[in-house]
Amino acid sequence: NISNEVNAKTNAYIVNTHNNGLKKGSFEQIVLDGLTYANFNELYKSLPVIKQNSKSFAELNDIQLITCHSFTLHCQVFAIPEYQVRDNLWYQEVAELPFALKQEKLINTNNKHQLNPQQQQAYNQVVNTPGYNVYLLDGVTGSGKTEVYLQLIEHYLLQGKSCLVLVPEIGLTPQTISRFRNRFNVKMHILHSNVNDQTKNQIIQDCQNGEVAILIGTRSAVFTQMQNLGCIIIDEEHDSSYKQQNDLRYHARDIAILRASKLNIPVVLGSATPSFTSLRNLELGKFKHLVLTRRASAKHDNKFVLLDIRQQEFMGIDDKKVLLNKAGITGSLWELMQQELQKDNQVLLFLNRRGFATQLTCSSCGYIFLCGECDRPLTYHRRRHELACHYCAIHYSNIPHQCPNCGSDFLTPLGAGTEQIETLCAQAYQAQKVIRIDRDTSKTAQQLEEKLTRALNTPGAILIGTQMIAKGHHFPNVTLVALLNIDSLVMSEDYRAPERLAQLYVQVAGRAGRESKQGTVVLQTALPHEKIYHDLLTLSYFNFAQIYLNMRKNLNFPPYTYQAYLAVRHQDEQIAKSQAMLIIEILQGLLLEYKQQSKRKLQFGISLHELGKQNNLTKCVVDFIIDNRSLRNEILQKVNEIYQNTDHFKKHRPIFYIDVDPYDLN
Repeated sequence: NISNEVNAKTNAYIVNTHNNGLKKGSFEQIVLDGLTYANFNELYKSLPVIKQNSKSFAELNDIQLITCHSFTLHCQVFAIPEYQVRDNLWYQEVAELPFALKQEKLINTNNKHQLNPQQQQAYNQVVNTPGYNVYLLDGVTGSGKTEVYLQLIEHYLLQGKSCLVLVPEIGLTPQTISRFRNRFNVKMHILHSNVNDQTKNQIIQDCQNGEVAILIGTRSAVFTQMQNLGCIIIDEEHDSSYKQQNDLRYHARDIAILRASKLNIPVVLGSATPSFTSLRNLELGKFKHLVLTRRASAKHDNKFVLLDIRQQEFMGIDDKKVLLNKAGITGSLWELMQQELQKDNQVLLFLNRRGFATQLTCSSCGYIFLCGECDRPLTYHRRRHELACHYCAIHYSNIPHQCPNCGSDFLTPLGAGTEQIETLCAQAYQAQKVIRIDRDTSKTAQQLEEKLTRALNTPGAILIGTQMIAKGHHFPNVTLVALLNIDSLVMSEDYRAPERLAQLYVQVAGRAGRESKQGTVVLQTALPHEKIYHDLLTLSYFNFAQIYLNMRKNLNFPPYTYQAYLAVRHQDEQIAKSQAMLIIEILQGLLLEYKQQSKRKLQFGISLHELGKQNNLTKCVVDFIIDNRSLRNEILQKVNEIYQNTDHFKKHRPIFYIDVDPYDLN
């Protein structure tokens, strides 16, 4: 991927460094026009630390990742030693021991579970097939994918090989970490976005020195060098957080597969809801399919209820200070909740919206409080008494008591967020048994661990949360799960929406009935007759995916074609639009030239998305889809070169970047 950033204030742009003698992966401080712009660690936080003699990155070293047209560069490189291939230090003490004693030293076998036949078959296929392969571990929620991971890791540790485990940011929970620590008696490091630079550098050194047996990390951990790597495991491979969507754009899954191919080792992609891209690679024979169809501990199948909210009464909040609309929990859902809570079972309510209300509006004139930087509705956070933009993170703490447009006192929070659902349940139930888990209440690992501990130890609790609570957690006493509002995905025009809807639904529904008690899953909707809901409730995820993959094929959408976004951002709306139109002209010219030179029929599409203001800059995105991957990449390189040499670009200096295989427009 080519990622170019432009600084409009200094009229400087970062495009090329290959002639400046900088090593890829080093952290640099750049001075432009006498101003300290930033350091590379801030501009490109996920820039890989690539050592020149690292075997697994032989090809990446030949790829131009970042280049700088330059002004003045002042370099301060962290003192990280050169990567050298060596044996793992952690293994030397046990290398000569008999197998049984070695296993006793490295593994806590008391915490080991017996694999069921499907798990054993998946395990055997990986360990009995030497060399590079990509395995898609397709297992329903609760089927025991983690136990397969743990036993695969044990297999490679006993051979003196280290292991790399990638997890989504929200999947890196205390539960996950403790499960690994309780199983293995080896040095293990955890790498994520909240780790400071000094600690990161120490982790990198430890991994390069062969002191670390297991590295568990989020997206950027895929670039960390480890000695004698035995396998790479990617949990929840479908998760969007593996795609870096700003600065240096890459997908950790793709980088992991590249690393594994160069090292000739297996990579295991695990998910209950594999991405459509991975399912397409199964069709092409690029991935091998490992299937876990039954839950490891559940005794019953879940029941499913599609609840039509159009004729339902919603529960409301009794509050004299603010006029509230009724939203969130219907009367019928509340009755179902009461039935489970009276048995001391737990209920999980999923709503992927933080805050108290999605917007604050005037009931008299219709005025909506918008973000001054993004032109998007501000989310109302009642407890903090502020309006916040969830796009640019700006906060307004001085909320007026009257409408700034008409002076009316009737300000109404519209749309329910997790905070409002928490308030409602606390008033109607026992407040001490209502537990909300989202980024507002669980900002640190310690806060999250405290919330999860409360959830596990509180009979008859109502658990409320966003995706933070819906993925990767094991709540044995949850017998009722309700998805309060996912109709927006059904109404979305994005071709990826059915995939995301199914993934979300399956992941959330999988929190119910994970032990001996039967679970019930309730889906509240105002669109009960939509075919997609019928497909969700009656088909397996795999069969659902086959139907909607076939739709994409008929419409020439990825993964049957290849996509890229070419985005421009500028303070002036007209300049942003004109720059986008210039990119379209260049694209069309190159495609016409190719069609004239080649006899091959070409299928492609170009469209323009005007996204309005984001962070006080107008953003326009050129959406480019074509049926040939290599031609797409060739054309993108030419567009990048031609566009940045135009007089229009040099005059206006818009922020410009290319996102290959994008995840979304924002």
